[in-house]
Amino acid sequence: MERLKQTTSITPATSDYHADIQAALQPQHFLRLPFQQQIDLLKASLPTIDPFVLIELCAISRDHEPLIFALQWLFSQNWPTTAQEQTHLADFLLEQPDSAGLQVSLLIDRLLAEDSAISTTQREHIAALLLQCAERAPIQRLQLFCLFDRPLLRYFPQQHQAFLDQLQHRCQHLLHQEHTEAIPEATLLKLPASRLAALDLPAEHQSRFQGLLKRAAHAAIEILAAVPKPISQARAEELLSRRVYDDP
Repeated sequence: MERLKQTTSITPATSDYHADIQAALQPQHFLRLPFQQQIDLLKASLPTIDPFVLIELCAISRDHEPLIFALQWLFSQNWPTTAQEQTHLADFLLEQPDSAGLQVSLLIDRLLAEDSAISTTQREHIAALLLQCAERAPIQRLQLFCLFDRPLLRYFPQQHQAFLDQLQHRCQHLLHQEHTEAIPEATLLKLPASRLAALDLPAEHQSRFQGLLKRAAHAAIEILAAVPKPISQARAEELLSRRVYDDP
């Protein structure tokens, strides 16, 4: 570990380089490092280590900054590239705390807000990732769905429209097949009220469908009420840190 502190003694050309990196990437070692040393280690590791190994390691920390640093670097490298990587990353993000989801959402917003910040290819990959997050978010992760749906709507309105079209089509298909109860509650909660009102609902299914909507609404209220307010807390902490570190 001492060699990690002496950056001049560890380079890819040294025989101990990979062994030192692998040892430092063990969770029990990584979590003990000061923040700057964690970042230095990530800089040395990112070009050669499986991205999912690193982000899963970063996610262990209560501090989300290493994860955000790793994701920002990976996004700059046109990752995730394949549909499989995008699906895997979406599932990973949907397993993280809401406070981590907020930080990832803010990172994506910063990258997309400036056209010159990332390439067209990078934007396409991020759009695909956001679509996977929106599509795969279960009802239990309603807050995360909202966090990832927002940049999708703001920066990729056509893809967002197509996503809603697909959800509405699924609902309509199940209604026509008289499988009202098979409509997932998460799907209903992802559709805006205008889309739900536009469904062609057979008269004999009106009561059953309204009951399904009520159950979905009650489930959403229970989910949101049962968890603390990590997003509000994380936002407050971010604003406070800006005042502490940025204000003279």
